[in-house]
Amino acid sequence: MKEIPADFDVQAYGRGCALQQCEMLTRLAEIGMQLAEAAGARALAAEAPEPQAEAQRTEAQPPVAAPAGDPGLTFTRYAHL
Repeated sequence: MKEIPADFDVQAYGRGCALQQCEMLTRLAEIGMQLAEAAGARALAAEAPEPQAEAQRTEAQPPVAAPAGDPGLTFTRYAHL
C-alpha cells in the first residue's frame, strides 16, 4: 500500500469527490429529462388527431419516423428514473 502524504487533506479530497459525483448526477438528470421530454412529445403527438393533409397522404409515402412501441409507456419509463 502507498503511504498517505503528511499534507493530505482528507476533507478537501472528500469534498472534491462529492462535487464530482454531484456533477455526474446532475448531468445524468439532464439527460434523463431530455429523454422524458422527447418521449412525452412523441406520446402527445401519437394521441393528437391527424390533420386532413396527413389523412390524404398516399400509401407510397410512409411516415418519416414511426414510433417504436407505445410512446406513453416509453415516457412513463423515463419519467420514473
